[in-house]
Amino acid sequence: EFNLKPYFYHNYEIFFATNTKYFATNTRYFEILGVLILVSI
Repeated sequence: EFNLKPYFYHNYEIFFATNTKYFATNTRYFEILGVLILVSI
C-alpha cells in the first residue's frame, strides 16, 4: 500500500505557512486601514 501521509502532511504545512503569511499581511493591512479611518473622522 502506498503511503500518502507524508505527502498530505507536506501539503498541509505549505498551505498553513502560506495562510499564516496571508493573514499576517491582512492583519497589518486592516491595522493601517483602521488608523486611516480614525484619522479621517
